[in-house]
Amino acid sequence: MVQRVSDDDRLVEVLIGFTRAQLTWLDSDKTRSRSGKVRELVGVAMSQGDPQEVIENRFELASFHDFSYVFDLKYSVFGVEMQEIASNGGEIPDFALWIPTFKGLLEKYREKTATDFQIYHFLKMRFEEIKQIS
Repeated sequence: MVQRVSDDDRLVEVLIGFTRAQLTWLDSDKTRSRSGKVRELVGVAMSQGDPQEVIENRFELASFHDFSYVFDLKYSVFGVEMQEIASNGGEIPDFALWIPTFKGLLEKYREKTATDFQIYHFLKMRFEEIKQIS
């Protein structure tokens, strides 16, 4: 007798890109295939709740000190650009374009996160400070 697989348990192929470091990590466990390990990891994440909440909760919220640390560390990325805009009499830049980069740097260097709103207002405040000095 053939047993039918429910739609929820049927495997669906997807194309996922990984970095070399991620593949090395996946391959470090010789007891399961890559796809088996990814399915297991996704299963663990699913048991923790909504994907957005799981991702957001992996880092604690950044403080003003964390924002300042990242800004100072990457001054050549943010501060120099702000100085150039301010010295040319420019208006507030479109910080929405800078937010993903800043958020990634917060996660990388401080293992913290922040909302887009918080990052926007921090960058705006720093721009106003630089504009007053220029």
